[in-house]
Amino acid sequence: MNKSVLFVTAVSRLLARLGGVLILVSAFLVSLDVVFRNLFKLAIFESFELTGYGIALATVFGLAWSLVTKAHIRIEVLYNMLGVKPRAYLDICALAALSVVAAVLAYYGALVVFDNFELGARSNTTLHVPLAIPQGLWLVGLVWFAVCAVVLLVVAVHAVLRGRHQEVQEMFGIATVSEEVEASMDGTGIQVARRPGRASCAPIARAGAFPMFALGRTSLETAEADVARLRSEIGALPWGINCFLTSSVVAETDRAAAKSALPRGHLDFVAGIRDKYRIPAPVKGNFFSNVVRSHKLIDGHAEIALASGAPVLSTAAGAPQRLIERAKAAGMLTVASVGTPRHAQIALAGGIDMLVAQGYDAGGHTGHRSSRQRRGGPCWRRAESAPAGRSPQRLRWARPAPG
Repeated sequence: MNKSVLFVTAVSRLLARLGGVLILVSAFLVSLDVVFRNLFKLAIFESFELTGYGIALATVFGLAWSLVTKAHIRIEVLYNMLGVKPRAYLDICALAALSVVAAVLAYYGALVVFDNFELGARSNTTLHVPLAIPQGLWLVGLVWFAVCAVVLLVVAVHAVLRGRHQEVQEMFGIATVSEEVEASMDGTGIQVARRPGRASCAPIARAGAFPMFALGRTSLETAEADVARLRSEIGALPWGINCFLTSSVVAETDRAAAKSALPRGHLDFVAGIRDKYRIPAPVKGNFFSNVVRSHKLIDGHAEIALASGAPVLSTAAGAPQRLIERAKAAGMLTVASVGTPRHAQIALAGGIDMLVAQGYDAGGHTGHRSSRQRRGGPCWRRAESAPAGRSPQRLRWARPAPG
């Protein structure tokens, strides 16, 4: 992330925490005032005036933090219908408008503070507080809010000029559903996983949900150890293991040899996309770029899954009948993720126990077929007419008794 953005984020976080402290202090003063008024008939705490200052300062101290965390309300009726570039331009327009508003607030706030300072104005209460003191602190929050808006605007414009439109949307655009969920879970102790992995499975199981460990994202060198550790972490709670079982893989296990076998047309297509959208070269690899999905990898994952002790085996991109039979013999419930009626018919004919209808909106590579189609629609009716005569089942788990 840009160093300027990191700096304004750090300072804004500090001011937001200070605002939170002011709210706690205000609540404490009000509580003391209520107790002393009711029990001792005394009014020694000017809670009304002091909490007014505290709430005003907490509000302005939180403005910049709301900006950097994308918590301000934005209208997204048209925004979500546009592509990456138009969204980046709208983000810049929003930052520009907000910068103007923040600057106007800071300007007129400064006029008020300087006028009261020159006049020596004080509050018309028993405290006689010089108004320039709380209003000066209030002005600090407004000025910092304006500075943050301008800094973010400059960073966004610079990114667009360099063709990094996606970066603008990620940093300054409307918060995604995942970001909102993560923000709502912050401080609850519930882990929000950004990607499937062993570390997220045990918390999901303890929260009462059903975790599925994606074995297809692990290498053969670490898969067996990951499964053993996961089994010890989950204990008696239900869980499942997922395998990528496509037959459309290469025999090569060497990455360089597999890359040399790629069609020239495929490489040219990827290069054209990178040039068109000015995508920078990757600085590090991941599982999909470092590991070759070969027959050795697929077969190895299948054997580890069968020996895992998981009560459920989930398959993706294929459901070989031989493997399904072995899983059932081991007492596993078998589940297949399918994206088309044809895939569902193949899985049911192979003896699968349960289907997961996975459309494009749930990660399936199915074109424009949504996974939100109801059971009974044309997709399900065609799937249930499979030769095996089987239909998808529902899965229910009885949670183990405490202790």
